[in-house]
Amino acid sequence: MATKDTRALTGSRQLHEQVPPLSATFDPLTGRWSAVPQVGFTKTLAPAWLETGGSISALFYEGSFDLAGNIIDDLTLGPLAISLQDPGVYQLTSSASARLRVIDIITDERLNVTDVVDEIVLLNSCPSMNASVHDWTQLQFGRHRLMISNNSFATPDLLQTLRDDQFGSFEPTAAHKLWHYRIVVPTGTFVDGNILNVPASRYVIQAVIFAEDDLAYIMRLKRSNELAQV
Repeated sequence: MATKDTRALTGSRQLHEQVPPLSATFDPLTGRWSAVPQVGFTKTLAPAWLETGGSISALFYEGSFDLAGNIIDDLTLGPLAISLQDPGVYQLTSSASARLRVIDIITDERLNVTDVVDEIVLLNSCPSMNASVHDWTQLQFGRHRLMISNNSFATPDLLQTLRDDQFGSFEPTAAHKLWHYRIVVPTGTFVDGNILNVPASRYVIQAVIFAEDDLAYIMRLKRSNELAQV
């Protein structure tokens, strides 16, 4: 427990944020995917899935965990465990060569998603890996999945996971918010009428809120603020 009075609670905490499902269609004239507006998702004023707009057509959802109460009382959030819940079906209609990359990220640094997609697809890497410009300590959670179609299924457009890798640091943070990203990158040969369906998901953070020594907290806060300006 903290040794000074605080308005925010210290100790164990569970944080969670949801991501709505995605339905997208392919336009052969532009070679781009676009999200179909969702109805029935209950989270008030939920942001929309967006297209990255870069050289590679990909879709992403950006949201955040509000940690402003911690900043008021000079507290730090230490992630103990971070999990992803995404029950449902991933579906991509295309040729047998269709693949889908699904990237989930939680970070205290707001990301340029177009650059992230280029890094993943063109450099076969992920944020914080190899020569990435992203600092591993600012990336609390990262998960990369590669999904492929399986012609042995009765419905071959249902996808199965071929690789599932994680790349987060679980580093404590003094930032005022944690950004979360869900990025999907379809690759393959697509035609008019091809669709992509991604289920709704939820990020769950089991964490401890604590008060650090003044110097350690100031240095952590300084680092977060510096990266926020990049």
